[in-house]
Amino acid sequence: LMTWPVVSVGSCQDGVAGARLRMRQSLRWPCEAIMGPWANEYQQEAEANAIEFDVEILRWFDLHLKGQSTGVMQEPAFRYFMQDPQMNGAAITGRWLSDMMWGAGAFANQSLFLTSTGLAISKGDEQELTFSSPLAAGFGAASAQADGLARDDSAALTFDSPALAAELDIARAPVLSFDVSADAEVAQLHVRLSCISPSGEISPLSQRAMNLTQRVSRGSPSALEPKRRYLVEVKLSDMATRVPKGSKL
Repeated sequence: LMTWPVVSVGSCQDGVAGARLRMRQSLRWPCEAIMGPWANEYQQEAEANAIEFDVEILRWFDLHLKGQSTGVMQEPAFRYFMQDPQMNGAAITGRWLSDMMWGAGAFANQSLFLTSTGLAISKGDEQELTFSSPLAAGFGAASAQADGLARDDSAALTFDSPALAAELDIARAPVLSFDVSADAEVAQLHVRLSCISPSGEISPLSQRAMNLTQRVSRGSPSALEPKRRYLVEVKLSDMATRVPKGSKL
């Protein structure tokens, strides 16, 4: 059991944001969590909407190591950056927000359904959709570029929502639940949530790759039974993004 103060700093840009949030929720000792728009870089050197990171950390240490009153414990224990969609390498913009770990009442869950006409707010008739993507689809540095995103979409099943009537803030980790079957004992699945601007530009918001042999346990994988249907749940990476009016998911 941890019994010392912890400050956890991370980014929605990396794959371990969820681990930091789980640690923040599990600790029973003073803990501050900051999730920014940074990539893998020192926060105090980042150009993307950097906060005065060294000042923030110094205030934390001055309180917990020197006993100086800095007021840090009277401030929100969780701060995160609600980012605007980033199109074609444009500068990162957005706003800092605070919340009690995506607190109850601060957000509403919304369910969308995969249908033959795209993402919809109600279920459609059940249909079987089949596809087989190249093994490289969704992976590698090229998949993060505009032409790579379009290439990956063309090699996958895609479900687009209608254009949003108002801007939409999405926070936490999207979850996809669905029935799936494969024609082999081993199959890979890659899920991505994206924002499509009115001009057609694609901005990735959250994603996750899954080896379906690990659908129950990553430590004890089990082969698929070809043609058998499995109920699979994929939890994408934690995110905080504002999707503009007129865009599609």
